[in-house]
Amino acid sequence: QSGSDRILARMNRGYSREDYLALVGRIRAQVPEAVLTTDIIVGFPGETEADLGDTLDLLERVGFDSAFMFMYSPRPGTPAAAMGGQIPPSEKKRRLRAVMDVQAANGARLRQALLGRELRVLADHWENGVLAGRGEGNQLVRFPGDAAGVGGFHQVRITQAQAWALSGEAT
Repeated sequence: QSGSDRILARMNRGYSREDYLALVGRIRAQVPEAVLTTDIIVGFPGETEADLGDTLDLLERVGFDSAFMFMYSPRPGTPAAAMGGQIPPSEKKRRLRAVMDVQAANGARLRQALLGRELRVLADHWENGVLAGRGEGNQLVRFPGDAAGVGGFHQVRITQAQAWALSGEAT
């Protein structure tokens, strides 16, 4: 949820940045094409620019396929809600944008690597002549088809890659 050891400790996470990077290294050694996702929280009380920098660096180093990115919001009765160093909303928004920009670049790079490949896609909806669904790595994939294809698996050759989705043609 953060790339900063200091913030992870404040969050009582029980692991460090290096622990996490070592785990990612072991996963990638065993399954080079493993799909990795994460949750990131920015603006946790006391987070500094250096802490944010550690998070941005971690995002770049790991290269997550996707990330759920949030601004910290205090919940009454939690230890964090009573901590000093609360971050103003405008600053949390700026930090969230920085995290989203890095993740968008990661996503675009990873999806570009799928151009020309075939993915097995489970179509989960249809709209205006386009089926959409998820590949085995949870990638959003859109491709031409009809409503009868919803609920089925399709082999799709990837022809276009965007930061958050892929497009292709059923083979």
